Amino acid sequence: MSSFAIREYARLVWSFINSKPLATITAVAGILTVSAFVLENGFGIRPCPMCWWQRYVHWAITAIGLACLSPVAARLRPGALGIVGMIALIGAIIGAWQSSAQWGLLGYPDGCTSDGMQARFSTEDIMQSLSQQGTIPCDLETFRLFGLSLANWNILAMGAIILLVLRYLLLSGRRLRA
Repeated sequence: MSSFAIREYARLVWSFINSKPLATITAVAGILTVSAFVLENGFGIRPCPMCWWQRYVHWAITAIGLACLSPVAARLRPGALGIVGMIALIGAIIGAWQSSAQWGLLGYPDGCTSDGMQARFSTEDIMQSLSQQGTIPCDLETFRLFGLSLANWNILAMGAIILLVLRYLLLSGRRLRA
């Protein structure tokens, strides 16, 4: 692929992102949702409770985005984008908490670590519980992509969504005042 083709492709992608921020945000959250499903069901990488919390954020953003993409809901988009921005901020905070705990800077929530689980249950109980619920303790990091944990990737994705929301709201605010 030539450098011209790459620049042209990047220009087209940026043009789409600028013209369709809600569709872009919905696509990002949808990709995160599908990726989590594939990692879990295709590769056996089970989520911890904090991973589930982050998935709930992805689901909420996807649902709000899909609901507001219809022409009927066009008037709701600025408000919906504000809500999506707040939800993405919550997702980024959860991801930052999990990342900080992985780095040893903060603690995990009570009952979310393998030590906490072992104090309350036998090994057999833990294994049976894991096979039934499909979750793992939060301190068992099972997957990294390009050196980053999934919580790290979630921070980046939520940060991108927050920036898109802010950019859209600031630009639409300028248009409304002009």
